[in-house]
Amino acid sequence: MSSIVLFYTGFPILRGAVVSLRAGQPNMDLLVSLAAAAPTSTVRLRSSWAGPTSTST
Repeated sequence: MSSIVLFYTGFPILRGAVVSLRAGQPNMDLLVSLAAAAPTSTVRLRSSWAGPTSTST
């Protein structure tokens, strides 16, 4: 759910970050994009690394 909100509401900032990277001139959009995307990607990576869990005792 957080990814949908991030990409929908943050699209203008994410697009500005991509444009600034292509131009070779990083700007504030890039910093904001990295700060916003880091927690989302960290949660996804941690959940994929956790693997299946057993609930039986």
